[in-house]
Amino acid sequence: MTTEERLETLERELARAKRRNRWLVVGLIVCLGALVVVWALGWNTPGRYVLSGAGGGAYVLDTKTSRLWVRGPEIKMYLGTNDQPKKEFLKNE
Repeated sequence: MTTEERLETLERELARAKRRNRWLVVGLIVCLGALVVVWALGWNTPGRYVLSGAGGGAYVLDTKTSRLWVRGPEIKMYLGTNDQPKKEFLKNE
């Protein structure tokens, strides 16, 4: 094997390594971009329950079903929804 042949072989290997590294960098950038998109879309998603404290008790609102409860140290009451208001006392657990 002459020096010229060895040099050509090394140049081919170097070109192959550069291509591989370029594809790895492109893959990394695509993955990071997808991560940023998923993070941005999931950042402001509302939770299922909303809590509000008032006068020693707490109101719990289920945002999917619009059900409302009042929970306090001595009272646990289900208030229903806007369409079907109720006033049911719940058992202490």
